[in-house]
Amino acid sequence: MAKAKGKAVVRETVIGITINVLTSEGHCKTLTIDPSRTEALFWSDRAVNEILAPFYERIEKYTTREELINRFGVGIKKTLTSLGGNDEQVRITPELIKEMWQLTHENGDGVSYIEKTRQCIPRPCR
Repeated sequence: MAKAKGKAVVRETVIGITINVLTSEGHCKTLTIDPSRTEALFWSDRAVNEILAPFYERIEKYTTREELINRFGVGIKKTLTSLGGNDEQVRITPELIKEMWQLTHENGDGVSYIEKTRQCIPRPCR
């Protein structure tokens, strides 16, 4: 591949992302990600803890408790309270990201990936 010299690079466009997830019960779920809303996916402990979480150390991003509860379910309420997040506006911190990564679905399975949206608000696998 050659490097473009002195002009803007025209990139191919990602128009769809499909993820296959295997549950602990042995069921396969096929999930579709909208690349117009999502900039990055993190599906391993290392990626979440060493790339995504530190990202939120460098930026100051806030969202509402309500938005986090809508995205992550009621399980996030206890996490927000334990991290001192009783205010309506919640700062997304590395600690919050790491706690989000430990949340589980109703069947007890942990979140299989976290999306980083264009607005920098994390979203879990559903």
